[in-house]
Amino acid sequence: MSSYLVPSTAEERISDFNKCIEEFKAEYALLTEKQKKVSGHRARKSLLSISKLTRFIRKDIQDTISTISKSGNDEKAEAKVEAPDEAKVEAPDEAKVEAPDEAKVEAPVSVEIPVEA
Repeated sequence: MSSYLVPSTAEERISDFNKCIEEFKAEYALLTEKQKKVSGHRARKSLLSISKLTRFIRKDIQDTISTISKSGNDEKAEAKVEAPDEAKVEAPDEAKVEAPDEAKVEAPVSVEIPVEA
């Protein structure tokens, strides 16, 4: 029994993933339509290869995401520009309004639910 070797590059993995899916579809169709046992074995083998590929592809995606988020934060930090002090305007004290104490509602800590026997 030969072991499946995962390709070294992400593009090869995606290409191989698509091939495995097509192999699975073909073998599964033979299994269900013509009742060929050997097609069942081949379909399961394709699924095993797909599962191995998905683990590697997920890692590729995670690595890509981690590099994007690091560089994405740098761009956001550079793009963030603060207004000069003279442009900042604060509202007068009269405009600041707080909610009355009556509006503040506390949620109950626990609720008892009667159970019928």
